[in-house]
Amino acid sequence: MPDASQPRLFHTYLLGRAAERAQAPAVSSARLTLSYADLARLTEEYATALDEHGLRAGEVMVVELSPRPEAVALMTAAACRAVVFVNLSPELPAARKAQLLRRVGAAAHISATGPEGSPCPVTGSLGDDGRLRLTGRIRTRTEPRPPAEGDLAYIVFTSGSTGTPKGIMMSHRAVVSFWQGFRGFGVAPGVRLGSMAPLQFDFSLLDLGLALGAGGTLVQLSSLLAQQPAGFVRALGRHRVTQMNGVPAIWRALLADAHLAELADTPLDTVLYAGEGFPAEGLRALRTARPGLRLVNGFGHSESIACAYNVLGDELADRHGRVPFGTRAIDGMRMYLVDTEGRVTDEPGRVGEIYVEGDALFDGYWQDTAATAAALVPSPLSGPGVRAFRSRDLGYTDEAGQHYFHSRADTQVKLLGHRIELEEIDLHVRSHPAVTAAATVLDASGDQPRLVVFVVPAPGPDTGTGPLEAELRRHCAGTLPRYMMPARFRILADLPTTVNGKIDRAALLAGERVG
Repeated sequence: MPDASQPRLFHTYLLGRAAERAQAPAVSSARLTLSYADLARLTEEYATALDEHGLRAGEVMVVELSPRPEAVALMTAAACRAVVFVNLSPELPAARKAQLLRRVGAAAHISATGPEGSPCPVTGSLGDDGRLRLTGRIRTRTEPRPPAEGDLAYIVFTSGSTGTPKGIMMSHRAVVSFWQGFRGFGVAPGVRLGSMAPLQFDFSLLDLGLALGAGGTLVQLSSLLAQQPAGFVRALGRHRVTQMNGVPAIWRALLADAHLAELADTPLDTVLYAGEGFPAEGLRALRTARPGLRLVNGFGHSESIACAYNVLGDELADRHGRVPFGTRAIDGMRMYLVDTEGRVTDEPGRVGEIYVEGDALFDGYWQDTAATAAALVPSPLSGPGVRAFRSRDLGYTDEAGQHYFHSRADTQVKLLGHRIELEEIDLHVRSHPAVTAAATVLDASGDQPRLVVFVVPAPGPDTGTGPLEAELRRHCAGTLPRYMMPARFRILADLPTTVNGKIDRAALLAGERVG
């Protein structure tokens, strides 16, 4: 177990088992396994390369890679030199990628084959042979230095209601505090922890810290397996996965397939899910297929990665079908409800906004003081000098003190584990000259949740539903990441409004469900 008396640093936590478990597997995929010794060696090799090309503390390095063992070493190398890493999806549209590179002022940009046309002074590739090849150099007069707890470790970008993605800044102290607190549900020593999370989704960091913090193995599984039930089950057995983490969506296809019963023949003993709700009937089906399976409901926000968990008992849900996420926050954090008057409340059944505070909290949003000030507020519980995060999630507690998610206080939604601001999609659709107004809703009434955009076309010719929908689909595909792509466009003469003049998304959603 990592030494709690040492500074809370990203790389020292992950490599804390390297001396005692040098030859044990640390990170494994279908093509490569790195032992703890291999991971430590590659980390130092990559860190030296960053040094040689002038990357120093506080510089930003963009990592555009799919999950792979060497990517873990690269992130760890950046952390041990106090270089801030930002993970981007290789599938991100070029326009959004360019926007993010400009926003962070990235000093380095690394992809599998080397980025083309990148504005960064240092670019490079990380090929299948594991070699990091960098070109370019930053002129610097300072020497490399190790990080301090308060230095930024990474920035993760999520959807933003202003049309600009929010950059959540996480320090070394915050991410390690989260890892230390979240392992409290009992991660098995030597766990083989399966993960399908892409690197830009901070669920991947949850998986990484829980696996290596327990001296176990992070098993990187292809996300394609979520749509291949038989292959998914075979992979769990072949890679000897004992704990599988992920958003509920990774189980959807398997839950509807005859291969679900084959879970009984795998070594799987724990499923941890987070990112969105898992229907109680699906959880029951997993337990039926794998008797004794431990189910862990994780809850939280990218602003602290997560803040609570609940090891589910025999009674999975309340009378509303909602599954509880725990009576308290993880160690080092506090979680509580605040009513509309700004008062802390613990009255059972009373809905309040969920506030979070503690060591694992983020430092703010990258270059966005207004959004930071709105989200990080003086604590209504702990008094002056303590900041709390206003989550905009609404929740309630039951008589036993268990917390339940109720709804969002704004128009932020989660789809397949990704956090999405509906207004950001609205803004992109409205930027098309053929559109006068647009409003997006998440329709979760069917088997597959989907984003639906209601559009009021601009006056003029060629605004029929078919041609305009095809044009808007092309327009969005050039800017929005895949998980934010609308599944359907509905053309309306006008958008309904509430009594205070705001777009009535509830009315739009009700119409979509019957239309």
